[in-house]
Amino acid sequence: MASKFGKFLLFTTATVAAAAGVYYYLQKKNKATDINAPHEEDDDDLDFVDDLDETTTRSRSYVSLNLDKAESFASEAFHKAKEVITDSYHQVKDTVKAVAENAVGATRESAHALKETVTESADALKETATESAETLKDDLQKTADDLKETATDAKEAAEAIKTEAGQAIDNNVTKVEEFFNEDTP
Repeated sequence: MASKFGKFLLFTTATVAAAAGVYYYLQKKNKATDINAPHEEDDDDLDFVDDLDETTTRSRSYVSLNLDKAESFASEAFHKAKEVITDSYHQVKDTVKAVAENAVGATRESAHALKETVTESADALKETATESAETLKDDLQKTADDLKETATDAKEAAEAIKTEAGQAIDNNVTKVEEFFNEDTP
């Protein structure tokens, strides 16, 4: 934005400088045409004796200033500069408006793209979570089945141990009774 304003300022300065240059050129041109007009040659400059005897008054000619012409030229230059500045202002205004509209459009596009990315990421995360939950469920079911099988095996082993322990106890009781029965006369 600052570079566009700088360009605008440079363009305005150049326009004003060009208008001033044209104005001074035309003034110089008018003076040049006055100088090229036939004049009496001044040979009196070298005659110093006449200067001492100045009994006659010399008439001095002045260049008449044409203020109306200068005012019309200045007014015309002012109006042209005003037109250029107004046009430049409108161009800058249109450019700023276009840049702002482009920025808004780009922001909307970025927001839409971000929304799509977030939606896609959320969907992918949901899918991954669902897959992980299913895998975890399967693993837990397998572990539960393994534990159930192990518990069943442990129960069977406990029952076998109980049966064997019961038989061993019965055998030991029989042996003890026999031992005591043998000792008694």
